[in-house]
Amino acid sequence: MSGGWKRRLVFGVFALIGGTVAVHRPQPSPAAAVVTIATFPVVGPCAYTDTYGAPRSGGRQHEGVDIIAREGLPLAAVATGVISKVVYDRPGSLGGNYLRLTRADGTYFTYIHLSRFVPGLFAGQRVTAGQIVGFVGHTGAASGPHLHFEVHPFGGASINPTPVVNAAGGCNGRVTTPNPQPSSGGGRFDPPLTVFRPDAPLAANVVFAVQVVGFPGVPASSTKVDVTITLTGAGPGRAAVWPCGLSAGLAHGTPLAATQSGRATSTRVNLRPGDRGRICVVAETRVKAVVGLHSAA
Repeated sequence: MSGGWKRRLVFGVFALIGGTVAVHRPQPSPAAAVVTIATFPVVGPCAYTDTYGAPRSGGRQHEGVDIIAREGLPLAAVATGVISKVVYDRPGSLGGNYLRLTRADGTYFTYIHLSRFVPGLFAGQRVTAGQIVGFVGHTGAASGPHLHFEVHPFGGASINPTPVVNAAGGCNGRVTTPNPQPSSGGGRFDPPLTVFRPDAPLAANVVFAVQVVGFPGVPASSTKVDVTITLTGAGPGRAAVWPCGLSAGLAHGTPLAATQSGRATSTRVNLRPGDRGRICVVAETRVKAVVGLHSAA
């Protein structure tokens, strides 16, 4: 295949974005059939063709499928598992922003060239299939917005992911529905959307700001959020939450409790323009914290 023909194919595929697309569906190979995914990774109109194994610069071969889509479209976790790697773009990077999602059996999926990650995403975070993890971009050595998606069964070498994404429905000119997702009547999430779950415990008496609005399904203009906050410590202790624009603290914030078993407290927080979409949390003892978002309005 000549270089000019390849370029015309790529430009032609890019031109399809924004309307109904026709997707080439190559026949699945036996090697790829060992892996199935719960949902298609791109949430929105897209297009792709099988370029697995195609030559790349420096003697490399293409180890994924390039799913071409509009900049900023959400990307969903294709399986329930752990975010095992989060890498940020840097000068000279080939992959740009990318993440790795690993299943319990060691199989991992790589998402490359993201414009950004979902707020609060971190290595070690557990996610469920369909949960939004990032957004389509063209960071690194990418000529246009797309998701480079790889499949590595049981933690080994890559296989052709084209049959894997075909089996999940492919682009097919449709919009994949993410989970959790806003239900009718506003930004409601079931199960709750995890917006804060740091690896390290929160230090005692140090205020932490948690972004709770301004990402898919949760408009930055939201003024009320319903959250569940779970605090786990070595023993019982006081804690509190409040909109970050106020100077509340333990004495005047909405009371929470930290326990050894991890007590979950559901509460509503009214946001104001000065809060910048954040709620503040503090505990008088060292605690591990998880903040889940139920709804925003």
